[in-house]
Amino acid sequence: MAHVMWNKYTRQTFIDVADLPAIGSDKQYQLWALMGGQPIDAGVFDMTGDMQTVKPVTDAEQWAVTVEPKGGSATPTMDQMVLMSKS
Repeated sequence: MAHVMWNKYTRQTFIDVADLPAIGSDKQYQLWALMGGQPIDAGVFDMTGDMQTVKPVTDAEQWAVTVEPKGGSATPTMDQMVLMSKS
């Protein structure tokens, strides 16, 4: 479980991880904003237990989290999706 806080006016985006599985040191979690079914990179984050600032997001209908190589990916690895919000 994770909580995404997004201010659509300032575009500030934060993620607060409540519980995600541990991943290898060569991997990182990546947040995606979904708009019209298209993924938009919202940044990578670590399992620190603290709220983290990620990339600013202009628009989002849904949110998803995937496991990606350290540093993130340009497109999500769909078979490594661990979370998706309701629409």
